[in-house]
Amino acid sequence: MNKTFYIYLLFFLWISFDGLGQGNQFNFTYSNPTNLGICSTPKTFSVTITNISTNNYTNVLLTVDLPNGVNYIAGTVMNATENDITNLNVPIFEIATFPAGSSITVTYQGSAWCAVNNLIINDLPIEVNYRVDYPGNYDEITTDEFNVFVPALSIQTITNQTFTGNVGQTFTRVITIKNTGNS
Repeated sequence: MNKTFYIYLLFFLWISFDGLGQGNQFNFTYSNPTNLGICSTPKTFSVTITNISTNNYTNVLLTVDLPNGVNYIAGTVMNATENDITNLNVPIFEIATFPAGSSITVTYQGSAWCAVNNLIINDLPIEVNYRVDYPGNYDEITTDEFNVFVPALSIQTITNQTFTGNVGQTFTRVITIKNTGNS
């Protein structure tokens, strides 16, 4: 056989085996809130992480990268502990023990602020990135996009726009306001 065949064979084998041992120790399922609104009450996010490996892990870190303008509400995480919440837009949680074959559902609360409106206006995705770091590697997933409700108030009509009267006289004006947003 000629050298070219061996070069192609080595290249194919290198490509085939390059990814072995890299990641894919955890699977993810998630649930984003369906009714998150700007400046409204916090809503629940959840992610179920399954250790599909044969390894038992300790001190696993879960990084939650929320959309710009959506913040974690400190103290609301369940089934994990807060590791680093100096940036509430990207909190890091810790899972102390994660046995092989087990699943853990981590829930937390998040709130949307006005900054998320920039994503909406610019038609950018509103999604969450979850990353699990474990010794020597990591696995991650990006969720599907989800909607954030945005109010948009507009004045529809004003009655009695002008008034001439005496000091102390009562005047009534009716202003009709309509929410033309999606919340």
